[in-house]
Amino acid sequence: MRRRIALNRFFSKNTAMQKNPDSSSKFRTRFERSAARWAARAKRLGIPLVSEVRKEAIYQSTLERRAQVHREADSRFEGCTSLTDGARQLRMRRTDLTEQMEREGWLARINNRWRATQLATDGGWLVERGPAAIRYAQVTPDGVTEIARRMGIAPGA
Repeated sequence: MRRRIALNRFFSKNTAMQKNPDSSSKFRTRFERSAARWAARAKRLGIPLVSEVRKEAIYQSTLERRAQVHREADSRFEGCTSLTDGARQLRMRRTDLTEQMEREGWLARINNRWRATQLATDGGWLVERGPAAIRYAQVTPDGVTEIARRMGIAPGA
């Protein structure tokens, strides 16, 4: 009997809440319900809420910052080519190019992969691309001209 009374009280409270369209959560998403609860708490505590216009401005500035970061990351790799394509530009075999770069101290063989050394990345001759587990070296346009100068040949000749 007590359970039935408690359940009746519970359902009568909820049906009363649903009569008010503002408190109806039937069609709201979980996030909207959570946001509404936090807004009610903030209002009770006297904390001013961020306006919708301000929220949109924050969102847009965040998007712009992310786009700028991606543009800067992409500009670092602009014009970079694989070691094979760099060797083609120099009219030589890839193995000869990697041997030359290893002698110059630009490449090092680490875990059976060619990795760019700090000397080459600081000089802007090589870059490393790919996720951390699968990094691979690429030659920059400056790297192709520098290796051609050191070998005494014209690139593309």
